[in-house]
Amino acid sequence: MINIPVIHLLKNKNKKKENWNLSGTDCEVPFYLFENYRIWGATAMILSEFIDLVAEIEPDQRILQYSDNGCNDT
Repeated sequence: MINIPVIHLLKNKNKKKENWNLSGTDCEVPFYLFENYRIWGATAMILSEFIDLVAEIEPDQRILQYSDNGCNDT
């Protein structure tokens, strides 16, 4: 289990995409980057839907700075 602060997921810069070749087909694969982990697949899809819901509740969360709560920008 990996504990990821929600604020980390809210930062657009932590959502990445890579091109993968899967069985001869090029695919764009979205993932979340956290420390040395790449969270992808169904887990990334679930997290993305969760973040969309959070953003609907608190639309300004994607642009707020959280430098005073101990979370860094990684």
